Amino acid sequence: MTDNIQLCTTEKCTGCKACGDICPIKCITFKEDSEGFYTPDINRDVCIKCGRCMKTCPVITPPTESTRFI
Repeated sequence: MTDNIQLCTTEKCTGCKACGDICPIKCITFKEDSEGFYTPDINRDVCIKCGRCMKTCPVITPPTESTRFI
């Protein structure tokens, strides 16, 4: 577990929603900005700090050669 859950910033987020899909308690929702891009928003009161969102984010944890096509 990690105490410092940080998702990527609006400028870097690809909007893939992988973080929300992997969250076991579904505490990540997505907000659409004025340009139509979706970015994650964590309900920190509900988050269990498992870190799965950060591990699955392709921006925070880029795929390696061995995991790229899994």
